[in-house]
Amino acid sequence: MKNHHSVIYDILKSANKILTIEDITKIIIENNLIIFGTKSSTPQHVVGTALKRRTINSNHTYTINKNLLFYRYDNFYFGLSEWLTEEEKKSYTITVEKNNELDSEYNPNADLLDTSLFLEKEWHQWLYKHISVNGLEALGFGKLRLFDEDKQSRFIGKYNTKEVGEIDLLLRNDKEIIVVELKRKGVDETVGQICRYVGWVETKLKKKNEKVYGIIIAQDIDKKLEYAIKPIKEHVFYQQLEMNISFGKNSKIIKQGI
Repeated sequence: MKNHHSVIYDILKSANKILTIEDITKIIIENNLIIFGTKSSTPQHVVGTALKRRTINSNHTYTINKNLLFYRYDNFYFGLSEWLTEEEKKSYTITVEKNNELDSEYNPNADLLDTSLFLEKEWHQWLYKHISVNGLEALGFGKLRLFDEDKQSRFIGKYNTKEVGEIDLLLRNDKEIIVVELKRKGVDETVGQICRYVGWVETKLKKKNEKVYGIIIAQDIDKKLEYAIKPIKEHVFYQQLEMNISFGKNSKIIKQGI
């Protein structure tokens, strides 16, 4: 039977896209690829440990091991290091200290938790997953797909222009190309950014008879954003994304019989 990291490698190679530890564990269990035994560690923990020990930008990496098979896209997704160029490998190879900072950023018990950044990553993952589920038809452009499936599936739908920045999601249907940008910063910067991306796509990727549009996705739509896109309303739109979060069971309340 193959060792753990070889099994993980085969799964990612076959999928040809980045996956979460949960995704990989599910595939292993469904196909009985690893015998986990009766140890106290959960299968997901075993898989996560094996994965991170061969990951170029993980603080669990064996520094003496030169055969680093994987890269950590963010705190959730992992891919094969062979998919990266040498330049990209350098950008992903961060120090252990920096990686520890990233870990604490997503730790619910961390003193300084940037919830806005966490939610934006959740939005991105939710949008990416729903491309295959329903083609994000709710955006109003019919059923959409990734512009470049092979390239973008390894980076949660992101598209690196290498000239004007990284587009959050680059989508298409048969006649239109859609640039999707999550509103992270100020209105002026976001609008300027998406206009730059739309202009680049029109110049570099658009074919004859195709149209290019931009969509800014934001949790809050205010007057500043509405006014900012008014002069370009035929080309750039906004979409509000609502997330409903509520408290579930509380063991303290249950114990008190409330």
